[in-house]
Amino acid sequence: MLNLFPLLMIRTIPEIMRREQRPGYASADSTLQHQYHLSMASILICTNMRTFSHQPSCAQRGSRELADWLEAEISRRQLDIEVERIVCFGQCPKGPNARQPGKAFVHHADEAKLSELLDEMTAT
Repeated sequence: MLNLFPLLMIRTIPEIMRREQRPGYASADSTLQHQYHLSMASILICTNMRTFSHQPSCAQRGSRELADWLEAEISRRQLDIEVERIVCFGQCPKGPNARQPGKAFVHHADEAKLSELLDEMTAT
């Protein structure tokens, strides 16, 4: 029998982001950074696969391969940027999705868009 309990323990990004609307919680970005131990030199990319659903997911649209490419590109450029594979941003219809913490989403991400993101991150 398949044990789904570990899957139920995974928090999604939208769940974490909803905390900011409740009193006493930090902003979404600081919560994300605390939850995933992120620095600003990180790129989040959704690699969620909706196995038992007819709805789209980022992984079905190639995000896992895109994350592999991104890690290789960062290594090739010798950048100090970390790739964090995230379970879900809640933006599946616009996937694959990526994001630098505290910045806007990159919807319909591809190698060209992520290459531009790397250029922007290293330009400063």
